[in-house]
Amino acid sequence: MTDKDKITLDVGGESLTLSPDQIKEVAKEALLDTQDEQDRLKDQQDARKMDDTINQVEKLATDATQTEFFKEQLLQKEQALKEQEDLKKLDRAIQKQQEKLKCIELMTKKEQAKQNQRLMQVQHNQEVREIRNEVQNQVNNIKHVFNSKLSGMLQETQKIRQQKMKNLMELKLRITRMLIDKQTKGDISNCEVDSQAKRNGYCNAKFSGDWFENKYCRQSDNFCGVCCDKEFSSNYREEKEKCILTCRNNNRNPTGQNGNFPDNSYQANVELV
Repeated sequence: MTDKDKITLDVGGESLTLSPDQIKEVAKEALLDTQDEQDRLKDQQDARKMDDTINQVEKLATDATQTEFFKEQLLQKEQALKEQEDLKKLDRAIQKQQEKLKCIELMTKKEQAKQNQRLMQVQHNQEVREIRNEVQNQVNNIKHVFNSKLSGMLQETQKIRQQKMKNLMELKLRITRMLIDKQTKGDISNCEVDSQAKRNGYCNAKFSGDWFENKYCRQSDNFCGVCCDKEFSSNYREEKEKCILTCRNNNRNPTGQNGNFPDNSYQANVELV
């Protein structure tokens, strides 16, 4: 027999599966039953021999005594012996069946305990899987929250970085312009314009990104001061003054009604520089 050889029995309305070891035990009990049958046959043979002996004794007694009384006593003794032997056989059979019942009950309890253990293991595994899934879901939720926060922080940091880079570039550009303007030595002819269209063209070219400066530059009274200040830095003060005079002479507006320059406020600022 192998481990695959199993027998399923219906005991008391419940299914019972016998393993190979249990099947061997039942087979052993069957062998015991066979031995009992052999013992019974042997007892029958002994009984027949006893019957023959008794018959012989009876015959002898009959022949010897020829009395009914002695014959009756022998029959009673024979019957008593048979009844006692039958009772002993019944006791032995009952004892064997009780032992079988105990064995089956024990195997049933063991099998039920194994089934309960397997059921508990299945439930335990299910609980472990549920706990593992719950923990994994919580971890995923936490990771999602942290990733969202991190992404928001990165976006906010990127915005701040871009703004700071913009400020840095503006500062560098401003410094560069200041350094360039400080060393600027332009051309007086750029300011020698005689029409408003030319003045507008110059102002648009020099102050394209500053609306206020552009408007201030376009005014005829302000143009010479603004243009010459743009063409010549503070390092070229004489050239700047010459440019202003030339520009105003070219525009035929050298003085104002009070004999001063019309844009004297701007000129004062230039001289202070």
